[in-house]
Amino acid sequence: MCSECFGPAPGGKPTSGINSGVDRRDFLRLSGSGLAGAVLLGSASGRVFAQTRTTLKTEFQSAAAKYRVPIELLMAMGYVNTLWEMPPPDASDYVPGDIHGRGAYGIMQLVQNPWEDTLGRSASLTGLSEAKLKTERAANVLGGAAVLAGIMGSDRHSSFNAWYEAVAEYGGAELYAQEVFETLESGVSAT
Repeated sequence: MCSECFGPAPGGKPTSGINSGVDRRDFLRLSGSGLAGAVLLGSASGRVFAQTRTTLKTEFQSAAAKYRVPIELLMAMGYVNTLWEMPPPDASDYVPGDIHGRGAYGIMQLVQNPWEDTLGRSASLTGLSEAKLKTERAANVLGGAAVLAGIMGSDRHSSFNAWYEAVAEYGGAELYAQEVFETLESGVSAT
């Protein structure tokens, strides 16, 4: 996904998957053949199926720039929340009495339940629909950045430490902020 986003893995080497069985060159060769085949098949039928998709890092950069939030901070929050994975919306829909169904959506864990509604707040701040914020990765990251910027207000400092209280409020606990800031300090990588 985002190899080396926060520096090298332990031992100084990027992670490449556990027992993958396919080295990077073979993977790139195979994936290139697959893409060429898809484009050829698509053009043979008169339709092209290839789509351009933004990278996770680009989505974080765009959201950080738009809402003037440090990109490293947003990425650390996304990593702590879901390890940069975009869970399906129904994976954590709010269900009364179910501790796993707290109503937290996407990489940025935008929440919607009877006690909290950062999903609704992000929809108001960004102008995007709640459905889009729940299902589209770039929209979810943008929504998280908007909520964090709203919590911080106009007093946005370049120092990460100035964001600590806003991150704690975003995550609903000081423990969340502590984990995010430890992630910033130690660094992470994912493949």
